[in-house]
Amino acid sequence: RFSDSNAAGGVQHAWFVSELAASSAAWKLAFFHHPARTTTTGHAPSAAMQGWNFQSVGIHAVLQGHNHQSERIESGIPWFVCGAGGNALYSVNVLDPESVFLDVNSFMFLLVDADATSILFRFIDTAGTVRDTRVIERDGACCTGTLCSVVGRSSCLGNGGTFQGAGTACEAPGNARTCCPA
Repeated sequence: RFSDSNAAGGVQHAWFVSELAASSAAWKLAFFHHPARTTTTGHAPSAAMQGWNFQSVGIHAVLQGHNHQSERIESGIPWFVCGAGGNALYSVNVLDPESVFLDVNSFMFLLVDADATSILFRFIDTAGTVRDTRVIERDGACCTGTLCSVVGRSSCLGNGGTFQGAGTACEAPGNARTCCPA
């Protein structure tokens, strides 16, 4: 019988790390209900899950729910809180210092599209407006496919193949970190 603990170093953690090491999946996403990282205190973050260090075991992004908000936290990899689907939204008490997108006023969902070289995350509100976009690309991939046309730019690689986002120096044509100069 397995322990129900989700603490780092426990039985579940050891199983998780072992399964990830054996996986040949192109993209590895962690999904769970209770958030490990979140700004709102409707349901406090899970301190035990924060100790799992998802990035070090090959996870590309973490998707979590439960809290009624839409949020993206950048801490080595993106952490998404996808809980603004229909019930009353929560308020913010203390902002996570690594939160780069937070909306507690709009209902929305997270759309995820992936292909062999890129994965695209988009928070979309009930009016169909894209409120936040995050792209991750494989190291050395040159963005020429469907996902790049969706975000309307050529790829900008850096930080282990992670798109750096609008307004960063890497978007400038000719920059050494720009994969496909405009």
